[in-house]
Amino acid sequence: MKRRLGCVFLLIFSMIFWVVRCSPSYSDMSSANGQLAIIQQANDDLTAGDCGSAISILAPLINSQYVTNAALIVYASAFACKGGVNFPNMIGNLQNTTSGDIWSQLIKANYSTGAGDGRVAALDTAVTELCQASTPAGNLMGSQRTADANTFMVFIELNQIALVISPLGNASATTGQKANSISGLGTVSDMCHVQVAIAQLSDSLEYVSTSAAITNVVSNINAECATLPGGTCPTNHDYTACLNSVAFQAQGQLLINAIDSTWQ
Repeated sequence: MKRRLGCVFLLIFSMIFWVVRCSPSYSDMSSANGQLAIIQQANDDLTAGDCGSAISILAPLINSQYVTNAALIVYASAFACKGGVNFPNMIGNLQNTTSGDIWSQLIKANYSTGAGDGRVAALDTAVTELCQASTPAGNLMGSQRTADANTFMVFIELNQIALVISPLGNASATTGQKANSISGLGTVSDMCHVQVAIAQLSDSLEYVSTSAAITNVVSNINAECATLPGGTCPTNHDYTACLNSVAFQAQGQLLINAIDSTWQ
């Protein structure tokens, strides 16, 4: 019996040894293999839908001197996950849009009852981290990001708008359609989120590949921007700057009104 128990303990010890050895170690962040292990574990967590675990495992690397653009993009993905972004559902819905109303389709893919669910804040962080992967780090312009990063930015900002307008219009979680007009509605924060999102969308769309989903997005964004004075999209990408500018906020309100005209 003692020999059998000894074998069992040896087996358990061996399993623990290999789990620890194969797990990403924060002490290995200085090595390429250590960084890759952390990123791979975070990607596995995201595949499993565990946004919080992915954020936790990446945070030490993100806040270290060894942070890389690859890690930043996965970190942004983790916050997009926390913000409710479901890429397969969203892309599928956008591709199948025939009415010109992309907003109902986006809300169906990522429904929100308001800021209390934390999704808008999570996407704010996703945008910030994605911009940290620009050259130079923190640059807000699409010209300073890769094509893949710009595509990611497009989908994040589309979701951001959907999250803002969903509670304003008392949207249906099933159809994504509004129960009331949102024209003239919105807090300063809502206006600025929409203003910045449209500016980022207009900019990022210049650097992405065309697809059925992207084509539907482009036509809608152009239609929203056509309602602004001068008929062009806003160029302010800075949310804080909007909070301090009545003019930028006015653009945001006009864009909310324009979205109302295309959202069923």
